[in-house]
This record gives sequence, structure tokens and C-alpha cells, in this order.
Amino acid sequence: MPFTTKFWNNKNLLKTAVLKFNSLTRNRISFALLISGLILLTHCKKDPDAVGAKLIPENNLPGVLYSDTSSLITYSQRIDSVRTDETSVNIFGSMNDPVFGRTNASFSAQFRLLNENPQIGENPVIDSIILTLAYAGYYGDTLTPLNLSIYELSERIFKDSVYFSNKHFQNYGFDYADKYFMPEPTQGFIPEGDSLPRTPRLRIDLGQYTHELGEKILFADSAYLSDNENFVEYFKGLNFQTNVAAQGGSVLYFDLISSVTNLTIYYHTDTVNSTLPLIINTNSARINQFEHNYETSTDMNFRKQVLADDTTPGQQKIYLQAMAGVKSAIKFPFIRNWLDNQSILVNEARLVLPVDQNNEYFQPAPQLGLIQINEDGTTSFLLDELEGPDYFGGSYDSLATTYSFRITRHIQWLMQGKYEDYGLSLFISSPGSNAYRTVIYGPEATEPLEGLKLELRYTEISN
Repeated sequence: MPFTTKFWNNKNLLKTAVLKFNSLTRNRISFALLISGLILLTHCKKDPDAVGAKLIPENNLPGVLYSDTSSLITYSQRIDSVRTDETSVNIFGSMNDPVFGRTNASFSAQFRLLNENPQIGENPVIDSIILTLAYAGYYGDTLTPLNLSIYELSERIFKDSVYFSNKHFQNYGFDYADKYFMPEPTQGFIPEGDSLPRTPRLRIDLGQYTHELGEKILFADSAYLSDNENFVEYFKGLNFQTNVAAQGGSVLYFDLISSVTNLTIYYHTDTVNSTLPLIINTNSARINQFEHNYETSTDMNFRKQVLADDTTPGQQKIYLQAMAGVKSAIKFPFIRNWLDNQSILVNEARLVLPVDQNNEYFQPAPQLGLIQINEDGTTSFLLDELEGPDYFGGSYDSLATTYSFRITRHIQWLMQGKYEDYGLSLFISSPGSNAYRTVIYGPEATEPLEGLKLELRYTEISN
């Protein structure tokens, strides 16, 4: 059966659709029959799902029919892990969410010499070891303190390796930070004697308990300091962890490859004050790790789906969470019924997802992703996505409080049996580098908004 992914807005588009029809149809329907069918179409329509449908509003195109009553099945599932090496930002923190429970985010990073083969000088004495991390944003409640623990890695991490969010690395067990702090991700840093704020940053002295970490680096054999390949074998990096926040809490984004981020050893010799700076750059390995405790959720609908694998509550609400959290499945169980007694040309199929936004600290994700589930459980891109992001959609509309996706080609092919309906997987985009969560009203929800639905604009074609 023919299909098109565009509206028929004028005669030129109608001509284009006709040409597409002739090239794609498997049953040879003549050009004359197609034109006649399009001219003689009425607003009459059948109901393939035995639920009923409504006509397109009068201000839309004549001959094009509308339905938003196709049956859908939706439910939420846990995500096992996501890839988190060399993401755009690194995530740290702990937060308590009444819906999604408790989440902890940590990361590990590799440091490199800013200048290879540094000249240390005679009789160096360490003054301080200052770690500076450039803030790049946050999610949650920054009015509650966070705990930061920093450990030296005992296990090597590699820039050219693939790592996932459930991978944890060994460390030497001594906490060089053990610090509680109030996050200030929007507060610009003002150096002493200056009046202009600089990039927001977190500064910690890792020498407050002992200078052992700085001494390991400063007094290292010259061979380890000769170049960065030897150095990262000797000093494998740092692991950043947090304790569980008692209440509230937030997740912070750090830009590790910012020029602001560094670990600097301040020291003096017999003759001069000096520094040994270490940096994180694009050649450094850096990996996020995530943990979720859904047992602390107070949302019974969420708990039934995510903890008890009960898909039924998904008809009321479904859930999405980044950081290897939660995804949702969407299925179209009766979509082939559309072709039982008629031939359908799908002009547009739009999946509309209304958002439940009832928490001031947890804003909806700016972008969702949607992919096709295959028979073996793997996934693949939808053909509609090839039309580009402006066409395909997935961005959050804050005025309508909805997301939407155009999946015209996918729906047409499901109707024709070119695809089996193993479902679509809905998730938060870039799940390894943000902390967003989103709640969507399911297809049977009615209050306060209508639920998730498939809007179809189509034309009936005579065979």
C-alpha cells in the first residue's frame, strides 16, 4: 500500500504523493483510479479499533480523515545500564525523588600532566593540593548539602575502552576529601581582589588530612613524570563518590575538560614558590556510574511497573529516567485492523505524549528518544527519524506540556505487515550525561489531561 510522510497542502504536494504512490505500491493501481479516488473522497470513515473516531476539523483538508482513538499498550521497565565513557559532562550527587526513589551518581577520571617532564626543584615542600571542578549545571534541590568522597584509583582506566554505568573501579580506600558542601552551580567564583565573577566552580583541598597524594606525585621517579603515558600508569586517577542524601538532594554536572578543572599541587622549594598542575582533557578517560534504589519510591503505580513487572498500571502513567534508570514501551496491538475493510494512505501519524509535571525540582527532559524494538530484543532507528529532528520530533513543548513524534512511515508499514509490532522504546535522550526524569500520562488517563495517543490523518483509497 502507498504512503507519504507529508501533508497534502497543495497541488504540487499532491503531484509528489501520486508519484510516490506509483513507485511504492505493490498492487498496480492505475493513475486514473488514484486521482478519481482522491477527488471523490467523503468524510465517511470506518473504525478499525471498534472504538469510534472523529472527523477532521472543518479547517483541515477535505478528503483527509482524522482519528485519535487507536488502541495503545504502554508500560515502564528498568534499564540495565548505559554507556558512560567520555560523556559531555560528568555527573555527581544524590537525590531523593518521591516518584523515582533515591539516585546516586559518581564518576572516575584520569588526570594528566599539563607539562610533561616538569622540573620540581630542590627540597620541595607541599603547601596545599587544590582540586577545582567547573560546574556545568544541576538537577534537583541544591538547597540541601551533599557529601563528597574522593579516592585514588588502584585500577587503570583506558580512554579507548567502552564502559557502562554499572562498572565500578577499585580504589585504595583512603578518602582525601570527606567533605559536606552546599552546591553553588550558578554562583560565579570571585577571586580575591577581583570584582568580576568567573565560571562557577567547586574547590576542595585534598591535602587537609594528609599530603600523601601530593607527595606521591611530586616525589615520583622522574621516569613516571617523563610523559603522560607513563604518568597515567603510575597515577591512575580519582574516583568521586557521595553518601546518600538524607532528604532532597541534587545531581551536579561537572565539565571535566574545562580549562577551569584541574588538580594543582602548590609547593615551595628552598628558593621559590611553585605549582605542579594536573589536568583532564579529551585524552583522559572519564566514566559515570549510577545507582538507583526504587524501594524508596512512594508512587504505587511506579512501583508496580518497575519493581513488580506489572504492565497494567502503564495504561495510566509511564515513567522515564536518565542515568540508566527507566524506559517505556509503546505497542499498537490492533493497528492492522485499519486495513481489514479499506485501503489507507497515512498522511501523518503523530504520537502525542502529555506530561505530568507536578514537582518544582524535577523538570521534564528537554528531549526524548524513540526507537523500534526488534524480535530479538535489540533496537533500531525508525525510518521516520531519517527525515531529520524537526520532522521526527521528541522535544518538550512547555506551552502544551507535551512531547510528540511523527512516525508516519512506521505506522503505515505496521498496517501493511511489513513490520511485526514488537513495540517502540521511549527514553530520555543522552541518558548517560543528564539526570532528567519525566512522567507521561498513559493512553487511558483522563484527568487532568487526556493521555498518550496516536493521531492519524489519512485518506481512504478505493481498490
